[in-house]
Amino acid sequence: MRIKYKALSAALLLLGFTALPAFSAETPKVIEVAKSPLHKNYFEIPVAVVPRAGYNFKKTESGAADNAKKVSLDAVLLHMPYTRLLEEIANDCLKKENMEVKSRSSFIWNGSAAELLKIFQPSGKTVIGKWVLIVDRGADTCWMISGAYSAKDAAAAQAVLDTLKSAWWPSDDTAQQAVSGTLLANVKTEETPFRIAGFRQDSLIYTKDGRIPTQDPDQALYVISHVSGAYIPSEKRESFAAEHIAEVERGAKLEIISQTQESINGLPAIVTVAYTEGEPQSLIYQAAVFKASRVTMLVGIARRNIPQNLESFHKLTASYSES
Repeated sequence: MRIKYKALSAALLLLGFTALPAFSAETPKVIEVAKSPLHKNYFEIPVAVVPRAGYNFKKTESGAADNAKKVSLDAVLLHMPYTRLLEEIANDCLKKENMEVKSRSSFIWNGSAAELLKIFQPSGKTVIGKWVLIVDRGADTCWMISGAYSAKDAAAAQAVLDTLKSAWWPSDDTAQQAVSGTLLANVKTEETPFRIAGFRQDSLIYTKDGRIPTQDPDQALYVISHVSGAYIPSEKRESFAAEHIAEVERGAKLEIISQTQESINGLPAIVTVAYTEGEPQSLIYQAAVFKASRVTMLVGIARRNIPQNLESFHKLTASYSES
């Protein structure tokens, strides 16, 4: 399966946080960062960092990367309470993703509660290192800012850490104005068997068992992502939706069962239901919700129990809201 949208391209390669080792309680350290002329904002969230001397970062979909030094920076705004995210990190299991937490520290960072983690994960014949900064932004939101590097490259590890430690953002009032332009997607899972499983860039993934990859027999998942930067006029929305649903299962032939124009939380949407041809048959569900120059994609996939999962996908989409 390949999910391609701008924010979905790596949706199934999530930073799959599972169980962290136990850490002793500590008094949070206080970090106050003053903005300097060297600060640069590579992200969609209002966070600026100072790149280390000698690094030449270029913008990417989710942040920036120095390909020569094999270092990347990413940041995402999560519509999830900070405390809940920390609970999920502490209660799940990193071992199934072969992830190892090397260190974890608590901070009061620019006035906000924050956690800084160092994580190693095997990737083929190499090991990827990642510094991850999680910041409480209140109002049921938090930021995750991360930097990836080769775990064998101590200089790169230090450079990424120094870069993250330079993270600055405006005061809460100014930041709230900046964040207000970022689309926050939220669905209610109470009446469905789905729960949040993970995240990557601007995507949230829901599965029945809260795992990625899911171990549920249905192999069902529901993905929320965004496509930014292009206004889609009403006469082109159906073709836009058709083009994108064809990319959900790259190479699979789809039988379109229905494609309808609907209103979701007051916003125009194209809802498409399709089956893959041949056996075993899979359900592909997609709701494209249009607002200004941004499209929110709500995508559901299920391998079994198609009628029940389709009903759940409809319920999740009907509960969609922006906040």
